[in-house]
Amino acid sequence: MTGTVPVFGDFISYWHFAQHLSERQRTIIFNSLSETERKLIETTYETGGWRDVTQRNHLEHVVDKIKKQFGYNLIEIRAKVLNGKSVYLPRVFWHTAIKMCEAFSSEDASICFGSIVAEQCPENHNVILLTRASKKTE
Repeated sequence: MTGTVPVFGDFISYWHFAQHLSERQRTIIFNSLSETERKLIETTYETGGWRDVTQRNHLEHVVDKIKKQFGYNLIEIRAKVLNGKSVYLPRVFWHTAIKMCEAFSSEDASICFGSIVAEQCPENHNVILLTRASKKTE
């Protein structure tokens, strides 16, 4: 026998099996595969556009965590700002939210922070004023 039949032919078949497992369990299964099969899954993950999907899902999980922990929905805040409303937020919260999302690319994080300018409120240094970025700064 010259080769083995792969357990998973591509990322989709791997994810179909592993999506309900914990990250630790998925890692154990992935690492137990042959090097050839891991490369096949990684290649189809990249070429199939799955990185974007999984990154966006992970970011949405972080946004939900922020909402649960602090009571603010970053996506709703951005929508208000883009519709021309000024939004005031605690400075500590804003900096914490940015820190929690810093692992994401600026392109992914733009669903939360894109086209927004944050300035310290002149009347209260513990507050951040969010406004829509001008076309020149976008």
